[in-house]
Amino acid sequence: EEWAESLVDFDRPAMWVQHVTFGPPFVEPGKTTLDMSAKRGEVRRGSEETNSLASGEVVWPNGKAWDGKPTDLRVMQAKPHAGTYAGYEMDPDRELAWFTMYHPGYRALIGYVWRTADFPFMGDWQENGRNTQAPWQGKVKARGMELGTTPFGGSMESVVSRGQAFGKPNHRWIPGRRRQTVRYIAFIAEIPEGYRGVEDVQVDEGRIRIVERETGKPITLRSQRKW
Repeated sequence: EEWAESLVDFDRPAMWVQHVTFGPPFVEPGKTTLDMSAKRGEVRRGSEETNSLASGEVVWPNGKAWDGKPTDLRVMQAKPHAGTYAGYEMDPDRELAWFTMYHPGYRALIGYVWRTADFPFMGDWQENGRNTQAPWQGKVKARGMELGTTPFGGSMESVVSRGQAFGKPNHRWIPGRRRQTVRYIAFIAEIPEGYRGVEDVQVDEGRIRIVERETGKPITLRSQRKW
């Protein structure tokens, strides 16, 4: 649980983003796999020669690789000395949003659950040795999930000026002399060999239920923390 409070009499715009970043050995290009309650997304133009995804709109989990060929957005892109960033709208029809990540070589699944209204967007940042300046030096492999109030960051001025993303505000307001609180759940679960990924994550009183893709098999975790 965390909160932000305005100490002035007038309302303030705010960007509020969580950065959940993973690294080796859990992160490995071509293997580390993401599942989430996303709908549509966008890959914006940038350093095209080092992007691992082609720019343009996407419908999760289907995208285009740097060479224009279809690619599975769930799996970290394998293009060496490359990286990318894609921003997504989480399913607005769900009260709770979620993401999970796993590596097929490890029997561990990591996930987050949060209120969609608190963080309606998420970014998928992938770094596979693209950044060569210090302290990166072309050695970093990472995949970061950026759940928050905006799918594309920047200065406060630029975010507020853009106004919306996917038809909804990409920032929030904190009223003068008021406090806003957000809550989210982080969990880790043991998965079997050959796990196929996550179709859904459901949170009931006292438990988290993780449903496997294709098979529908559930993994249930006990959770005593309340929203």
